[in-house]
Order: sequence, then C-alpha cells, then structure tokens
Amino acid sequence: MFTIPYSMSLVAFDLDNTLGFFDVVGPWGEFFSVDLLENSVNTLKNPGQIFSPTLKRRLRKVEAAVLKAIRGNPEILEMIIRPNLDALLLPIIQAKRKGKVTAVCIYSNTPNTYSMYLAKALIEDIYEYPGFFDCMVDATQELRADDWKRKEKGSSEPLKTLSTLRCIFKDLCGIKGTIRPDQVLFVDERLKKHALEIEEARGLTYLKPTVYSPPVSKALKEKCFETILLAIDGTGLFEDKEYLESGILNCVKYDLLSKSTVKIEDIFELLKYVEDMAEHPWVAPTEFKDDSKAIRQTVLKFLANR
Repeated sequence: MFTIPYSMSLVAFDLDNTLGFFDVVGPWGEFFSVDLLENSVNTLKNPGQIFSPTLKRRLRKVEAAVLKAIRGNPEILEMIIRPNLDALLLPIIQAKRKGKVTAVCIYSNTPNTYSMYLAKALIEDIYEYPGFFDCMVDATQELRADDWKRKEKGSSEPLKTLSTLRCIFKDLCGIKGTIRPDQVLFVDERLKKHALEIEEARGLTYLKPTVYSPPVSKALKEKCFETILLAIDGTGLFEDKEYLESGILNCVKYDLLSKSTVKIEDIFELLKYVEDMAEHPWVAPTEFKDDSKAIRQTVLKFLANR
C-alpha cells in the first residue's frame, strides 16, 4: 500500500489512438481472450461465462502464441504502436524506476478488454519493464458508474472523471490518502476533452496528443489476418472439442458497426464478424503529425521537482 508524498505522481493513459492503434488486431481476441470473452459486454448469450480450467489454460496459450507472432512481425508492430511513443513513455518510465511516479494505469472507453491486455504486454516487453502498468480499466468496469452518469447526451460512451480516477488508483493500485488534481497526468487524444478538463484549473495536467489512426493498406490487413490466424491454428485450438462446443462459437454478439445483433454458430461466422470489425476503424484514418516536442515538454514539466 502506498501513501502519496507531494513529490509523487500518478499517470493515466487512454488506449486507442493514444498509446497505439489496435482496431485491426483487437477484434481477434473474440477467438481466444479469456478476459474479453468473460467480461465483454458483446457476449450477450453467455454473459460472464466461465470456462473450465483446461480450456482457460489452452486459451491463455493461444493468447501467448498470438502475442509472440505480433511481437515478431515488425510491420504489424509498427502499425500498432504510436510512432513517437518514446517521447511519451521514456520520461515516465525513468521517473517510475526512481520512485517519482507511484502508479500508472490505462483508463479506456474500449469494450475490448483484449486490446488493453495486448497493449500492456507489447509495451512492457518493448520497453523491458514488466509491471509498468499497475492496472487497466475499460468501459465495463464497475468503478465507472460515475463516468456513465456523466455521459454526454446522445453519446454511447462514458466520460472520464476525477472521481473515477481516484477510485482506480485507490481501489486497484492501493493508493492511500488524498489524491489531488495536481498529482495527476492524464493522457487522452480525444478531440473534445473529457470531464477531467475542469480539473486543469486545480492543477491536473491534461495532455492531448495528436490522434494516431493510420491508414492501413489492404496488404497489411491481409498480413495481420494471416499472421494471427496461423498463430491460432498452430496451437491446435480449432481441433479442440471443448472449444468447438463452447459458448465462444455459440453465442449472439452485438455488432458495434451496424448496431444490431449477430448470431455466431461456427468458426466461419466468428471469422466474418472479426473481419468486419477489423475492417472498420473507430476513428477515420488521418495523417500522423509528429508532436514529440510538445509531448516531451508537457511530460517533463509535470515530472519536474517531483
């Protein structure tokens, strides 16, 4: 358990289009991610389904195989990771190693739990810092009740609030004591700022980097498809009787694109569903603008004298 001295700092990162671009690879978790399949709001027929220990172990091995395949493919990895992530992370990594940053979290509106676990695994491996992220919170987390109450009219997504951020650090990271706005660095590319914006007057540092949503060629999408599918198939998952008869291939999912339900009864229907999701990014492709200097200045200013 931690008590926050004045010199300590807390950091919260958004996921999609901030740390990286996961739209093409994230949907594949529908095949094997225990966390996504047990927790996601998209699995309507079997909410909160629990897998047997045997199947769960197999699915974890599949997830590891897919991670290894992505990690070993520079072209796919380059698409996923924000090009100037060094400017954002290296000062924070250095500060955390020195004890000047107490906790770091991913605070995302994604319903795709797998994308967060993939981001954590990739980033911690790339920067050789296991445990850099202390916790991850997606749109479905129970702690986010206040965020949903503050949801903008007509929006399907919750806002992000300081009250929830305090709960995240206290309940999930074990932080004790009062958390002041000036102790928080919040990083989110969302063009219209979240409710946390009002805390800037009280000292909160709100860093809004440029959106990272790269155009992805058809050839690269096909490479992602082949790489991930081969990694899954190489584990023998598609021959596993328990898997084939599980709720993974017998469920109803909500299609976020068409805003309608989709019935899944076999691998091919799930494959089509995943392909459709991977084909349509949430944010329109944009030309990336290198904002490394502005990012570095903001992060270093936040960390100064801590």
